[in-house]
Amino acid sequence: TMLDQHRKSDARLASGRAGHGLGCKARGRRDVADFRKKVQEATGIDPAGPNRRFMAQCYGEPDFRWRVENWGLHPDNCRVIGMAYSDLILAPPYTRADIAPLFQGIDILARKNVLVSITWHYGGIFARQPRAGDRLRRIFRPDGGERSAEDARFIRDLIEGIDAEGANTILCLHSTHRYDQRFFNEMLNLASRSSSIAVRLKDRDLDNLADLVASDAMASNLSSFITYKYLQGQPTIHLCPARGLRSIYEAEHRHGRLGARKAGGREAIWMNEPEDNGGLTAYTFDETLEGIRRGLREPDCCAERAAAWVGKRIFRPDGNSCSSFAEALRELCDRPL
Repeated sequence: TMLDQHRKSDARLASGRAGHGLGCKARGRRDVADFRKKVQEATGIDPAGPNRRFMAQCYGEPDFRWRVENWGLHPDNCRVIGMAYSDLILAPPYTRADIAPLFQGIDILARKNVLVSITWHYGGIFARQPRAGDRLRRIFRPDGGERSAEDARFIRDLIEGIDAEGANTILCLHSTHRYDQRFFNEMLNLASRSSSIAVRLKDRDLDNLADLVASDAMASNLSSFITYKYLQGQPTIHLCPARGLRSIYEAEHRHGRLGARKAGGREAIWMNEPEDNGGLTAYTFDETLEGIRRGLREPDCCAERAAAWVGKRIFRPDGNSCSSFAEALRELCDRPL
């Protein structure tokens, strides 16, 4: 999302805002409403109509249609630019050997590495449906309920299974404030007892590109992070909720507190259906581990599917996406008031 800083009254207004990757989950209706409100406050113009001070970056034509049809943005405000980050993924500024010291406790050069990214939106790894209104700390507390204990066991067993395959686990979690401290302590305790796991925290370990470069395969419960792996053509395993449990209970910030809200009704839950991905799909622990085993043994098993997914949804990832992004920014800044 890009905004032209013409309204000088707000000194905090930035000229650009970085967003998420291109994932499965749709933005909630409250998020979209807040987004449109902020654009109007910043530019003085509702983005539902033409807005010369605002431009929404779109990864490709499907993303363009989604922003128009589901977000209610005017088509003139949306521009298909592609994914600037793809330039770095396709041509990283460092090698795996260069970044090895970042992954303390494991040797990323001596073994293969599996990136496991657990997002926080679903109330559990396989979305086992918390009660609406549950505090987020209860959703993820490993000793605070059957669901959380199952998730903790899932991670422990997965790490053991990956280790048995002769590979390390790079466990990527969201920012520390997203979870109860006891959950983090459990993950850190796992890392302290094993030489095959490194825990990466979003607000501490800021370079996610390093995680992509260091890893040979990736498993995630539908984090948008996993779509970046498609550009490398490496194996990906998507941990999906069963079809009968497709409601999303996503965490939200309201009045300074974290809670869980059920998305539903006329609200779009999925931007892309969970099975519409660039790799393998798993609904259980056994399927997850089997997918990882296959990915480690067959490094090209998802390459064709990943390339097809990228070709359909991301505009021209040819190493020049940053130039296209810069050109769009210049055009926005040159527009007359």
